[in-house]
Amino acid sequence: MDDNIRKYNNMLIQTDLNSLMSLNRYLNSFSMFDKSILYLNFMRYNNFIVLEILDYLKKIYNIDLIENLKYKKVIKKIRAKLKCNLSVLSTSSEINEKMYKMFKKLNNPIIVKLFPNMCDNYGIYIYKNDVIANTFEAYIMMGKIFYKNNKPNKNKIISYSEEIGKLIGVLCDTFKVNKKIKCGNVRKNKNIRSKDYNLYKFTNDDTINVVIFLLNKLVSLNFYKLIISTQFNNKINSLNIKFKYILCRNTIEELKEINLDYNLYTIIFENIEFRNFMYHYAFPINFTNINNCKLLFGIPESLLNISERELNSILDKCISKLILNIKNEINSTKYAYIIKQ
Repeated sequence: MDDNIRKYNNMLIQTDLNSLMSLNRYLNSFSMFDKSILYLNFMRYNNFIVLEILDYLKKIYNIDLIENLKYKKVIKKIRAKLKCNLSVLSTSSEINEKMYKMFKKLNNPIIVKLFPNMCDNYGIYIYKNDVIANTFEAYIMMGKIFYKNNKPNKNKIISYSEEIGKLIGVLCDTFKVNKKIKCGNVRKNKNIRSKDYNLYKFTNDDTINVVIFLLNKLVSLNFYKLIISTQFNNKINSLNIKFKYILCRNTIEELKEINLDYNLYTIIFENIEFRNFMYHYAFPINFTNINNCKLLFGIPESLLNISERELNSILDKCISKLILNIKNEINSTKYAYIIKQ
């Protein structure tokens, strides 16, 4: 790697780590209950950045910080959840079938009437009247990693969180980032609240699988828009652009699995060099038009013929349109009540 490219990559990593520290401190400012829900959702973003930086250090400097980690496999598995996985629907359907069999015996009219809470199999979390998390997505994401006998293993989660926190601290030291950086102003108009449902009062069918699939996409988008993006205060930020790009691109690709293609801004998602730059700390090959005054060093202008500000605006519009379209899809089913708060 060219020395100049290495220098600019290091600057980009330093900026992203700075933002990542701020986001973690922001989430830590919520109540204990809220914090547990938020960190579970943010875990994939933390791991994504951490592992990409570790890969960069190994590739460029031959520094291996992951080899002796207790949870290195966990870090890699959770990071993979932020990357496009074209088996999302089949994974969701498989888990849903398993849950349906567990709850089938409970779902007779007498038990539902006498013990309704026993039959609840699906929980959602609401912030500012929008769904930002659900128990099904949490199980899909963490079931084989942090669950034991279908229940979260709290000790393992705490132990893992401590290790990833220490690792982020080491990376901050390596790239000279202030670990005590403050987060932005906390503006929590409402606390997170939860609601439970019994989806299996109806016959288990393909509609449930599709609705759960769509709901998982919706909560990821809402979580980012309502929780994470608020810390960037509409300013152009490299980490914010990176996260939004990955979230939009993956959602668009995964929706194609159920034949939903909204043809949103394909030009920015089809460029492979730009995709690699967003997913990894990999500058385009033979890129020489470096602009020191820009956060992304002029790469959007060079590869996409758009400015950073235009790219940021496109991604914001993409998230909003995806949210609207997915809500419309869910509202067309008999399970629309789940998102009508």
